[in-house]
Amino acid sequence: MEEYSGQIARAPIFAGEPIRPERLINTDKGFMSAILPKGKRAIAVSVEAETTAGGFILPGDKVDLILTRKSDRGATSETFLENVRVLAIDTTTAGEQDQKNLSPKRTATLELTLSESEVVAQSQQVGTISLALRSALDSEDDADEDNSRRRGVSYVKYGVTSQAGE
Repeated sequence: MEEYSGQIARAPIFAGEPIRPERLINTDKGFMSAILPKGKRAIAVSVEAETTAGGFILPGDKVDLILTRKSDRGATSETFLENVRVLAIDTTTAGEQDQKNLSPKRTATLELTLSESEVVAQSQQVGTISLALRSALDSEDDADEDNSRRRGVSYVKYGVTSQAGE
């Protein structure tokens, strides 16, 4: 027991289940910073139940981010990030998925790179962000990138969309 003292479990450990070192995090930091992969950031996005697949998006799911902007000529929507991992909904993480919270206002914490985080922060200021739940078959981490319409960050400047690095 002393060997594992102070470590955090990445996911629930059930009675009778062996405790393996790869399921634990040895850190003096908080849980969220400990589970983030190197180079990734966690950013919170304010969403409503209607913009999160009716509340069916859970921690661990993959989503696409859609920005809707209203103008004098109506509203326009555009998918600006794809295949983004949801780290938490409100304060519920992947290890606590059975606790549903169906309040209308929610916060989704997403795993992004620094540049993606900047795009999301800016997008929150110019419109409404909706989360589109991806199929489990379409959201695998090792999915073939050729099957995707777009990857990474899209930048829109003067109405022209370009990919990062173009």
